[in-house]
Amino acid sequence: MQQARAVIVDTETTGLDEPQVIELGYSRAFTWGEELTSGAYAVQRFKPSKPIAPGAMAAHHIIEADLADCRPSPAQHAFDADYLIGHNVDFDWKVLGSQPGIRRICTLALARFLYEDADSHSLGALMYYFYEPADARNLAKSAHSASHDCGLTFLLLKEILHDMPEVSSFYDLWERSEEARIPRRLTFGKYGPKDGKPGMLYTDVPTDYLDWMLKQSMEPEVITAARRERQKRL
Repeated sequence: MQQARAVIVDTETTGLDEPQVIELGYSRAFTWGEELTSGAYAVQRFKPSKPIAPGAMAAHHIIEADLADCRPSPAQHAFDADYLIGHNVDFDWKVLGSQPGIRRICTLALARFLYEDADSHSLGALMYYFYEPADARNLAKSAHSASHDCGLTFLLLKEILHDMPEVSSFYDLWERSEEARIPRRLTFGKYGPKDGKPGMLYTDVPTDYLDWMLKQSMEPEVITAARRERQKRL
């Protein structure tokens, strides 16, 4: 029986409004416990059919002239793997055509769960969280390059696994990722983060505010967190 394999992925896009991929970084498929080196990552660029938003260009510094000779942005891209790993992986998965049957492991969700004291959970900020400033600067200075971000994601993955010694397979990690998606603190509104302090724990949120949240159109993970806490109080 073939061992489960995972691919680390990162995309740069035209922006947040109906995004198209302009740069795709990805690792070779690897099995549990394999070490990835710089040669394990590949990158492809694509020419979109819509303009790149200024905010997106400011983040990844890719301009339309860079893509003039590239092939069109793909509507779908499939990976020969069982698991897709990424920092906010759902965004990458969706912009690449929502490949069915592949389980998604989100390092952003896991980092928010494990490192609640970090003031930011971006890849660049987490490098400064884990490494000495001079080393982190060297690691993070090329952030928002898709292939480079894949490498940073692997470094983050190793830190996560170090701090979750009970995890012994991609399946275990996927289960932890699914649970970590459910927030423990509010990230918005009057009980959200303020003055550098984290948002209120759902366990401390007033019942009437939970009831209000359950009547709103919010992200599924937020609704799940509110519903779980509300049911505990019945």
